[in-house]
Amino acid sequence: SRGAYYGLGLDFSLLHFDLLHFVRRAWRDTLPDCRLTSLEEHLLGCGREEDVPSALVPDFYTSYLHTGNPGPLVPIVEHNRRDLLTMLAVLFRLWEERE
Repeated sequence: SRGAYYGLGLDFSLLHFDLLHFVRRAWRDTLPDCRLTSLEEHLLGCGREEDVPSALVPDFYTSYLHTGNPGPLVPIVEHNRRDLLTMLAVLFRLWEERE
């Protein structure tokens, strides 16, 4: 929905893989919830410092669109980079758990 809001042409025919279903199945009874920040803290033993809250990402992007200043994009890129690294680490943990 954010892609449509910003007028991005997205191809939804590409493969989509959602780890949330697997995470819930594996750790629903051992974690307080299955948010990425909870997985980082309880499963991976790390946390996020100085991270832009997900709810503010659209505001940061809108600020960039209105001003042309790329500064607000930096925390968004860092936030997304961290999300990807966390999901990769969780995928490896899920792989290890199956054995």
